[in-house]
Amino acid sequence: MNPLYAILLQITHADSSTVAPAAAPTKESSISFFELVMKGGPVMIPLGLIFLIALFYIIERTMYISQRGKIDRNLINIVRDNLANGNIKGAQQYCERIPTGQAQVVGTGLNFLGASLGDIDVAMNDKAQVEVSRMENRLNYLSLIGRIAPMLGFVGTIVGIINIFYKISLDSNINISSISDGLYQKMITSGAGLIVGLIAFVGYQLLQARVERFIEHIEDNKLQVKELLNQPGL
Repeated sequence: MNPLYAILLQITHADSSTVAPAAAPTKESSISFFELVMKGGPVMIPLGLIFLIALFYIIERTMYISQRGKIDRNLINIVRDNLANGNIKGAQQYCERIPTGQAQVVGTGLNFLGASLGDIDVAMNDKAQVEVSRMENRLNYLSLIGRIAPMLGFVGTIVGIINIFYKISLDSNINISSISDGLYQKMITSGAGLIVGLIAFVGYQLLQARVERFIEHIEDNKLQVKELLNQPGL
């Protein structure tokens, strides 16, 4: 056998018997939600604060308007029955016991029984305005947060861009790792600002719509009360 051929066979056999070790599986890096939020930088602190404020006012105003703006469609019927039986005091006391804006407006009209319809109308209008003002109290804070939050997010975007260019000025070798912090800050603050602003804006609009529905019902109730008080014998 040719000696050169024998040497080639031995090398081939040695290579085929050698098994390359399997590559170790790469470990995927993960990041928690809190760590991701913190990459937004210092701007995330005021954004977090106004988010908590918006959440507080949404919950607090929802509870107040749900209670004070509750509409009892049977209230006018109960008042009508009491007036028909000559129980004016009973109708007044019934309205005073119910802690809703509707009952207080109707009760105000009953308290002015004997005055002219013009005076009764003015009294109920004044009481209705007081109730609506109490419901709308602090809603302007939600409207303000809805406008401020996206602006704060934009401030974070500017800071992130400045951070990116600063890193580029320090390192002539531009790569993703050197500018990743600025990119994180830019995108996270922009998204957070929009989300907080959207929550505040939607909360404001929904609560304001409930106040508007209350006003519509009260206008109808005021008309019914004036019709009742304009009946002969009262």
